[in-house]
Amino acid sequence: MLQGKHSVLTSKGSVTETTDTSSKHMFKNCTIIEVPQRNGRKAHLAVRTGRGDVVFETNGLHSAIYSLLEEFDGQQVEEFSWRPYAGSSTPTIECRLYARHEAKISSPDIDRVVLDVETTGLDPENDEILRLSIIDGSGAALLDETYKPEHTTSWPDAQRINRISPASVRNRPPITNDIERIQTLLDRAREVCVYNADFDLAFLGELGLGMDTSKVRDTMREYGRAFHGRDYIKLTEAAQECSYRYNAHDSLADCRATLVVQTRVDNHRERTAAKINSDDVPTPKSKPKKETPAQARIYTVLTWILLFLCVVLVATCFAAPYMLIIAIPACLVCRACFSHAKDMRERTGLSKPSHKGKHSGPQHTENAPAPAITTEEAEYERRLAIEATQAVRREAELNPPAPSAPIPAVPHVPEHETAVNADLP
Repeated sequence: MLQGKHSVLTSKGSVTETTDTSSKHMFKNCTIIEVPQRNGRKAHLAVRTGRGDVVFETNGLHSAIYSLLEEFDGQQVEEFSWRPYAGSSTPTIECRLYARHEAKISSPDIDRVVLDVETTGLDPENDEILRLSIIDGSGAALLDETYKPEHTTSWPDAQRINRISPASVRNRPPITNDIERIQTLLDRAREVCVYNADFDLAFLGELGLGMDTSKVRDTMREYGRAFHGRDYIKLTEAAQECSYRYNAHDSLADCRATLVVQTRVDNHRERTAAKINSDDVPTPKSKPKKETPAQARIYTVLTWILLFLCVVLVATCFAAPYMLIIAIPACLVCRACFSHAKDMRERTGLSKPSHKGKHSGPQHTENAPAPAITTEEAEYERRLAIEATQAVRREAELNPPAPSAPIPAVPHVPEHETAVNADLP
């Protein structure tokens, strides 16, 4: 009912003969209207489709269906349907009506509200609300009122728990006087936290209140699943685990205890999400410890001792061949240790690094002397210089400079050196 879904059973005798009650029917976007009757009789209520056809009409002999349609008299509902009901000894149909709740406030301005009710019993259809408390996310009370029941006169079992007596609410107004105020708070809230939401919201739905249930958070089930793997846990136990003490079965105190428990659930989810995100980031590798020359020397001495033991084992194998089972693994370990010891000595500077492998070859440094130039290379460079000089002379003869421009100086080369040796490359 809080979502706008209503279902009632009615006898076929309360429906006019023009309505087909023998099969299932469903209609969308209907309007509830009154059908006047003659001789001052009570008006009928009917369901009219968007095309103007009256598809369902009740004469009011059955109070359940008539009361439901009377609640939406003159309003449009999204869906109305009925079907035969076989669970009764008399001819009965089940009628369903769905009217979506439209919030009057388009932009809620309360991030979170927490609510709790104290009632005359456990049955939402027959019991009533004695006290309703609503707080915001900071714990401030937005509504905290006690109400006088309209139909119930005593509630001894509930009174022993919530300590609300009939005398204490004798002069209080009924909760129906605050319907608009409560509805406004529900519409303004972006999130509604309730401990055991099914119980409290069922009582609000019976009052005709509506709300988008997608913004409801059941703190009891969220806490129970997060920390105990089950849906049900008492509020007193959950608050005690959160190190919070309060006066139980007081709706305002219950609201603040619920807020504490919900906060712990939120923190648990944030930590879980942060842990999942951190698992996706690779952990940086620890920086290897720097080796010292002393450690390299000690490791080398131990490796030589291991080599000596391997030699003894190999010599023993000549007398006892079965010792090969120990000698062969020992030799392999000794070889690996020698390789590691060599690397340690190179890293610590105790020995010069070897340059074997793909980087082998002469290693030149900046301070190393340049390799000597051979006689053939020197002669070849000299001939290149002579040819360059001759090319400059020819260019100057073909393109003489202007008289005012200075003539570029050309280095003199002896005539006997201008002949090019044909044997040179």
